[in-house]
Amino acid sequence: MPPKSHGIDTQNTSPKELIRRDIRHALSDKSTRKYPDMDLSRELFDPIEKIDDCFVHNFRSLGGKFIPCAPEDFCNTLVTVLKQLNYKTVFCPDKELSALLKEHRIPLLDTFLTNDPAEAALFFSDTLIARNGSIVFKQEYTSYPTIKHLAKEILIVARYESIVPDLKDALSLQNAINGNSPTPLLEIIAPQKPEIIDGEEHFGSKNQRFFLFLIC
Repeated sequence: MPPKSHGIDTQNTSPKELIRRDIRHALSDKSTRKYPDMDLSRELFDPIEKIDDCFVHNFRSLGGKFIPCAPEDFCNTLVTVLKQLNYKTVFCPDKELSALLKEHRIPLLDTFLTNDPAEAALFFSDTLIARNGSIVFKQEYTSYPTIKHLAKEILIVARYESIVPDLKDALSLQNAINGNSPTPLLEIIAPQKPEIIDGEEHFGSKNQRFFLFLIC
């Protein structure tokens, strides 16, 4: 006797009709326990015990250069590093940081040319994401769709309290900072690992060298 399924003669039924029958049967299933093992209240990631250590580890593992600074030493540390790196042009849209550079006679650009990137760009960031070692920039600080087009090397100034565990925390912090004002466009970027040639790190236009001055 030919096999039957759900009262339908499968021997005399076309494959398309069998597929339609299975779909109708699945749609008619009114089970209220489709996902019995899913806990919708559980966090997506495990909590981070020390977000500062987590951020520094991830930032460095991507090739970022981490420079911790005490508040009272920040200015001297920044100026010393800039002079050691001997940049001929530094683009800086932040007014306070620009004033510091001018005071110490660091070559400064307050405008940029799209076809002639500066040697370095200096920005302030008020949010660092520990989970992946990335940095959040506001459009008002970057003045360009992406900071990676502005300079060959990127220098960032941030504060210890700017470190948050994950992206959702970064967005919450931005909402708190901006209050009732509209949140500006954000760019989230992270260093990229340099090429290793003959045992030495090599950076380029697609994987700029990142320096982070963290005031802590």
